[in-house]
Amino acid sequence: MKAPSTPRFSGLQRGKIPLRSLLVIPFVMQIFAAVGLTGYLSLRNGQQAVNDLASQLRNEVSDRVDQQLDSYTATSRHLVQMNSAAD
Repeated sequence: MKAPSTPRFSGLQRGKIPLRSLLVIPFVMQIFAAVGLTGYLSLRNGQQAVNDLASQLRNEVSDRVDQQLDSYTATSRHLVQMNSAAD
């Protein structure tokens, strides 16, 4: 009876990493790192831009409200002065 033959290259041998995995895994890790870093920086810059825009909008609205209130109170003051001068 003949002994079963073992293939010369049986794939993954005990304790050894295949060359394909050894070459592919670092490239995949670099791609994940680059995409992750780019996504994080994009998200952070987007949030910063939105916060800056919201701050500008709040300042603009506040300035316009102050302007309207000044105009309203100036009219009231003018009317009071006219009424007191008429008395």
